[in-house]
Amino acid sequence: MNKIAPIALSALLVFTGAKIVQAQSSSNSISASFATKDLVMTDKARKKQLPVKITYPTVKSDAKYPVIIFSHGALGSKDNYQPLVKYWTAHGYVCIQPTHSDSMTLKSPTERREILMGFMQKKSVDSLDIFRDWQSRPADVSFLLDQLPVMGKYVPELKDKIDTTKIGMAGHSFGAHTSQLLAGTKIGGTDKFADSRPKAFLLMSPQGREQGFTANGSNLQDNSWSGFTRPMLLVTGTNDTGRNGKDYTWRVEPYKYAPTGSKHLLVLEGADHGLGGVSGSSFASRTKKQNQKQVEQVQQETEAFFDYYLKGDKVAGKYLVEHATK
Repeated sequence: MNKIAPIALSALLVFTGAKIVQAQSSSNSISASFATKDLVMTDKARKKQLPVKITYPTVKSDAKYPVIIFSHGALGSKDNYQPLVKYWTAHGYVCIQPTHSDSMTLKSPTERREILMGFMQKKSVDSLDIFRDWQSRPADVSFLLDQLPVMGKYVPELKDKIDTTKIGMAGHSFGAHTSQLLAGTKIGGTDKFADSRPKAFLLMSPQGREQGFTANGSNLQDNSWSGFTRPMLLVTGTNDTGRNGKDYTWRVEPYKYAPTGSKHLLVLEGADHGLGGVSGSSFASRTKKQNQKQVEQVQQETEAFFDYYLKGDKVAGKYLVEHATK
């Protein structure tokens, strides 16, 4: 089911300021000026206020920008994953990051304390009920997709600058789960969360077959990925263990079970769930291990993926094929 909701022209917003900085890409010395705006969008249909960070190039250009929407991992926020967001923006992308309802930044002091105590007591992630609101995440993204044609209302510098035909979707961990659903992965036997507008999907440390987060029809099985026909790049590491102790091959299952076609796999030797530190903070990672080389590998491979499938860059396509399994 590929539903496109009507544009919410009446969406409300609250600006919290803009910052313009000079970014330096560590991998290939590309320097680019970009700006960020933090705001709150109101989805009237769901009566929900959604915190959002928008990062965009400020270099003058007549061209329209492709877009990457990024879904954070469990308990994270729009402020994480800056090593990736800034890199992509330096290469000409507008990046939009929502803060989903599971974020620690939206929880009360009591809720935060209970979660942190649970981690200290080594309780399972499932027992902490972190994934309860999983269905709201793809809805957050579809709402943001509705806003792209009127993005100038939120960020005047982006008026008529968004290319709504070139949209990428990305996510890490719980965010990869969100990205999968938007790509048409069947969960509990339904693909009702699918959205036809994103053209390419980045899954970092995604979920494979499982019974689901709760008893409300969130299971993933062999045929869940039969409808995942759009381009996929799956990134994981050999130490990227899953819930209940599954090894990294569990995370590779979306790639394994998706139809043959435009799918790519990057497995980083020795990388854990943090993939070297792509979140930009140790909180979102299962360990505190940082590995700049691994981060740079993810930066370069993901840029090549989006450049090829969104921009039609054949050189990027060649790089992608040479450095990732197809």
